[in-house]
Amino acid sequence: MLVSAGGTGGHIIPALSVIAELGNIDTALEVLWIGTEGEMEEALVPREGYRLVTVSGGGIHGVGIGASLKNMTKLYQGWRDVFQAQPLQLFHQVLQ
Repeated sequence: MLVSAGGTGGHIIPALSVIAELGNIDTALEVLWIGTEGEMEEALVPREGYRLVTVSGGGIHGVGIGASLKNMTKLYQGWRDVFQAQPLQLFHQVLQ
């Protein structure tokens, strides 16, 4: 399962709880967590035993051509990691 939730504890903690419960139901559940470099998930997710791949990011619009190209490359690298994992399910935490 691919998990995308990060940035704040308000997103990470509930997602960890859901994934833990799913793991109780399906003990063969494999989790790949996609997170942001330098954010809270870097500490919390590995501590719970899940594989974490971090993606560095940045603006694409309004940052200048050099920064935009650099950030698009980072985005491509992150998506490449996701496609290589070939997840069968996706869990994305969105709170509004």
